[in-house]
Amino acid sequence: MNPWRRHPGVRTGAELTTGERTADYVRNGMGSWPFVFVFLATMAVWAAYNGSGG
Repeated sequence: MNPWRRHPGVRTGAELTTGERTADYVRNGMGSWPFVFVFLATMAVWAAYNGSGG
């Protein structure tokens, strides 16, 4: 018996919808250092804008 057989409920590649592939792409980028720095910079700009009464 092959322990590495594919689970029948798991879809990959061309079986996924465009939305599912996009969600996977975004999820894979979250937690990376570029994402963290862009998020922090965005939050700093947002906080400065809101703090200035804008």
